[in-house]
Amino acid sequence: LVVRFYSPHPMAHEDQQVLGLLAAQVAPALEAARLYARSTSERQHERVLREITQALAANLDERHVLDLAVGFCARLLQAPYARVWLIANSGELTCAAAEGFIHAETFTRRLAPDSASGRAAHQQIVNLENAPADPGWTFNREFGQRTGLGAYLGAGLWRAGESLGVIEVMREAGHRFSESEEQLLASMANAVAVAVSNARTHAAAEQLAREAEHRAAELAESELML
Repeated sequence: LVVRFYSPHPMAHEDQQVLGLLAAQVAPALEAARLYARSTSERQHERVLREITQALAANLDERHVLDLAVGFCARLLQAPYARVWLIANSGELTCAAAEGFIHAETFTRRLAPDSASGRAAHQQIVNLENAPADPGWTFNREFGQRTGLGAYLGAGLWRAGESLGVIEVMREAGHRFSESEEQLLASMANAVAVAVSNARTHAAAEQLAREAEHRAAELAESELML
């Protein structure tokens, strides 16, 4: 707390005492305001997370689930860039959903397992201050300079002890993600992993049902011929 005079003005002892008392009042008020803002933000995050979880659980189309997830993450974490990379049978990562900075190669790009995204897929959380400068950022080194993005946050999509991939967000360099944002993305990753697993289980059940119908139709045709 600073008081400045632009002409000679000697500070009496009483003036210093008043300034000290004012500073003593400002400090706890400022701390209380910050605590209230943080609790309000956390309550808002919890509410939005519940809505997102319900929206993801209500949808059984994997592609639509992932599109919803990157859109939610981008808005919730104020990140202009969001991606979901899924682990293919070869071990490489393929881009399954994207928000922001989408171009012709976005959905055809493949990432190695030891890339920054690949490492994040096999961990609960990865928080990098400047991802394009990371040794695992093996493609498009000028990405950070061209877009201004640097801060990176990624969370593995774990289900039944197996990683399905990673959900990641990026924002401007110098704006590192906080611990509360790490927890928020980890919760989002859990919801996405469950939704993807449910969607795949539903798709597999539908495929089995179609195969059963096809076999039943073939059997009926065979009996008719007999």
